[in-house]
Amino acid sequence: MSSSLNTQPAREVIPSFSGGLSLTGFPADCLAVGLGGLLRQTVLGYQKLAWPLTKPLILPVLSQVVGIYLALWLPNLFQQWLATSLVRPVQAELQLLMVLVAIVVSGPGIYLFVNGFWQYVVLSCSLNLNVREGLTERPVSVKDAYQYFNAQAVWPLVNFLMLLAVVWLLPFAVGGGCLYLALTDPHNAWMWGAICAGLTLCALVALSVFSVFGSLGLQVLAFEPPCANPLQVLRRSYRLVEDRFWTALGLALSLWLITALLIPGAIGLLVEGSGLGAPVQWAITHLVSDFAVALKPPAYPPKGFENWLPMIEMAHQFLTAYRAELSVELTRGLVASLCTSFLLPLGTIAYSLFYGRQATLKPRIALLPEEELMQ
Repeated sequence: MSSSLNTQPAREVIPSFSGGLSLTGFPADCLAVGLGGLLRQTVLGYQKLAWPLTKPLILPVLSQVVGIYLALWLPNLFQQWLATSLVRPVQAELQLLMVLVAIVVSGPGIYLFVNGFWQYVVLSCSLNLNVREGLTERPVSVKDAYQYFNAQAVWPLVNFLMLLAVVWLLPFAVGGGCLYLALTDPHNAWMWGAICAGLTLCALVALSVFSVFGSLGLQVLAFEPPCANPLQVLRRSYRLVEDRFWTALGLALSLWLITALLIPGAIGLLVEGSGLGAPVQWAITHLVSDFAVALKPPAYPPKGFENWLPMIEMAHQFLTAYRAELSVELTRGLVASLCTSFLLPLGTIAYSLFYGRQATLKPRIALLPEEELMQ
């Protein structure tokens, strides 16, 4: 009878093997269907793996913070020493040389920042391996996973990040080009402004769609054989996401809401209300004050730099007048950035599980052998 026919769509079944593992090595019962189930499994996984995945991020994140501060503070310290040690002002011909020396002095800070940033980027990929092994009760040390990924897929990662950087810069390039045309053609400034707004909006929408389809690129690099061609990585990510675009978009928005707004905002209010951020704010205030002093227009500007003096004077007056307000906002931004950085494991778990489900249904010929990682 037709009334007895089951008209409900068939539920997707995640294939599993011995031990309840899927083809990709994840527990089959963790690969939920739908955004709600994925978020629920992410929270359960984060409860289990939060500290093991957060601990290796401490040094890279702190290295970046200290590196930025030193890169900005050491040149100011050099400028202050120069101003108090010399009996007479530096000659105009030597001022540019002093600026170059100040840049060299910032070298240790730049090194700390670059080194910490690179470690953080590699960990953003290698921690995916730790997620899979942690959920299957076969923990692999973060150091082993990091070294394995750094040896096997570091250049494919660099190529993929360069592709992302080029694409992400396109909206800013479009907006900057239209803004330049508006400034150089004041009679048609309104027209260029409208074109700038329209093109930038279209570019941002296209960039958002691109980011959703490429959201599993890091997981492809972590779990599948290394591919030096970033377009192949992007194509594989697109194939994994194409039939679950809205799930991927909902996942991205949910993670952004949690890791960039709600938790950083709540912790920021707590830090600001309790006074815990006072030492950081004091250090930032001191740094802003040093910058205000350093940007004071020189009495003897180098030849050819006269046209820059009004801009330098304006920056000096702005930093001097709004030093306190800038310090508060920079402290809030620093606290929010630290919170978001340390919440990386939440997104790593979510996208690892999303990859595990999609790659099980759309397998590639070969996956990374677990035995190679376990060695």
